[in-house]
Amino acid sequence: MAGSKQTLKKTADIALRVVTILVVLFAVAMVIFTLVTVNTVGRENATLFGSRLYIVETNSMQGVFSAGDIIVVRAVDGAEGLEPGTVITYTSSAAESYGDTITHCIREQTQVDGKPAYITYGVASGSDDPVPVLAENVVGIYQFRLPGAGYFFSFMRTPWGYVLIVLLPFLILLGLSGANLYKLVRAYKKEKAAETAAAQTALEEERARAAADRAEAERLREELRLLKEQQGNEPPDELPVETTENAAETASNEETADKTEQADAADESDGET
Repeated sequence: MAGSKQTLKKTADIALRVVTILVVLFAVAMVIFTLVTVNTVGRENATLFGSRLYIVETNSMQGVFSAGDIIVVRAVDGAEGLEPGTVITYTSSAAESYGDTITHCIREQTQVDGKPAYITYGVASGSDDPVPVLAENVVGIYQFRLPGAGYFFSFMRTPWGYVLIVLLPFLILLGLSGANLYKLVRAYKKEKAAETAAAQTALEEERARAAADRAEAERLREELRLLKEQQGNEPPDELPVETTENAAETASNEETADKTEQADAADESDGET
């Protein structure tokens, strides 16, 4: 059971880290994308590594790119001698679209008032544009597209787009950071509490050992005191009974021997007489 809980906890930690990393990467990507697009998309004089970005608004080039795409155009200065089939971006001089930026395909080269120009057309319709495009009005050559990125960028520029794409990930990242901080603080407090409990337990054990040592010392002192009292109250040791009897017998034997000697001495005196 404990192992299952530990595994679940590790899995949750890994999932949280993965989500945090993904949110951070998404937020960073959105910041970069926003900075790049805001400063380059649709701006004639703005370039990124020598390229310009435009949002496609019509399907006149359907099959090459579509409305809602972002196209990347390599900026050029003096676009003479471009081959037919090259897709170019230019500033229109036609009355109905004067000043607009258009990206169409070159059909053939031509001249207008002795200046190099191009006849262009939209791939979807195949119809030529109303007026030739002067080479000096060409701003770039089409490189590639970012499908659907124009819709995304346009939505991001709306209030809801800002909330969902910029603000919401930031709030999620902030929440995850707060959760990680709370987790770290909780783990730190738990670790400190465990250390304090361990120190308290060790202190209690030391106190218990000291109390036990004091009790043992007191017991030994009491035993020593009782032993001394017992030794002070005991009478002197009496001689064994066997020793007293032996002493009496010895005295009797000595008395008998003395009498015998006196009798012998008397006998000797009588004989001499």
